[in-house]
Amino acid sequence: MARKTTQANLFEVAGGSTSITYATTTITGQPSFHFHDADHDVQAGGADIRTKKTELGTLVSIDLDVVADGPTTTVTLLLPTVNLGPATEQKLRTIAVVTVTADTIGGPSLVVGQVQRYKPVALRGTARAVTS
Repeated sequence: MARKTTQANLFEVAGGSTSITYATTTITGQPSFHFHDADHDVQAGGADIRTKKTELGTLVSIDLDVVADGPTTTVTLLLPTVNLGPATEQKLRTIAVVTVTADTIGGPSLVVGQVQRYKPVALRGTARAVTS
């Protein structure tokens, strides 16, 4: 008989001055993402959260700063699949990447040099299954 596999849907991770809480669904049925570091304290929900499944895991991104005719700062959490088994939570190690994308009034193609700059952040925490 096959065991039922429960996948985590609440992720709480931190590293250095950075903390991230991501829920794939909340009581409203929408996802929630909270990012905090020395420069930002941003809460996003619903359509403001972008996800993409890749070979690495699920990439979960939100905008931190958007400046008209200037740089945009985003954060992307690399989220592995976490099967909980019989436990209610499992430890988790992953990374987030804070990306600053240069831009101009004429678009990023007018930026001379490197357009994106990356700051990787090592994170540790827990993955849980929470019912709403």
